[in-house]
Amino acid sequence: MNKRKQVWNLLKSNIRRASMSWQIYVSICVVILSTIPTYIDNIEWYSLNNMLTIGANNRFIFSFIVDNHYLPILGPVIAILPYGCSIFEDRKSSYINNIVIRTSPQSYLLSQISITILLGGLVFAVPLLIQYACYAAFDRVPSPVILAPFSMGFFSNVYAVSMCGYILAFIVHCFIYGMVFALFGYSIAINAKNKLTIFLIPLAISYTGQYIYFVVPNQIKRYLSYFLPINLFEIRQTSCMLDEHIVQFSILCIVSIMLIIRGYTKIRNLSNGIIFKTI
Repeated sequence: MNKRKQVWNLLKSNIRRASMSWQIYVSICVVILSTIPTYIDNIEWYSLNNMLTIGANNRFIFSFIVDNHYLPILGPVIAILPYGCSIFEDRKSSYINNIVIRTSPQSYLLSQISITILLGGLVFAVPLLIQYACYAAFDRVPSPVILAPFSMGFFSNVYAVSMCGYILAFIVHCFIYGMVFALFGYSIAINAKNKLTIFLIPLAISYTGQYIYFVVPNQIKRYLSYFLPINLFEIRQTSCMLDEHIVQFSILCIVSIMLIIRGYTKIRNLSNGIIFKTI
């Protein structure tokens, strides 16, 4: 069996496995339900027909982007939960031994990583798109521009041109955020001895980044973001810079690849040992 067919068969197997797990549905529900506390906090504004709540675009922006504090807090867990721990569970149950006998470690990891990062992004993008479609379907009133169109930053330029474009940029950003953190969680899981660390390390990095972002002086905050993955979820302010996010996501991807290579070496050695014993 050639490698392409191996990967495709493993992809189908991983998709079936992911669809039958409860984790993916919990992540989607958390994203959807994260707007409920925001809505409760803003219920007085809704009742007064405040400008923030006029039109589908404003309702979405001030429920998911500006006032929603739960997605940035739970973001790493939401991304990792659907399939990021799969490699850890396979290692713990020795299921990986059965897989590497029938296929190559490269095909096994490639298929798992592909499904992990895809699900990590989709658990954000799909519910967000559904929510926005619901807002647009039931609220046809034009949305007045509320936020000040800052002259700096990619997101401010998008917002100044189109509020809908700004929302779609946020959803794409969440999709990429989910993929990157799912990959990071997987890279920890492939080396982890304790399942809890798979969630705690990304959470610690995310929270530390938020803390650094809010305590360091503004003069060095801009430069620090090019060296540390800080404030990764932040596009709630339209003045945020696109290049900062690209650098920060790239840092996490590079670290993830290094950890995956380390874990792959262990799996390859395991595969060679199993094949040698079989022979």
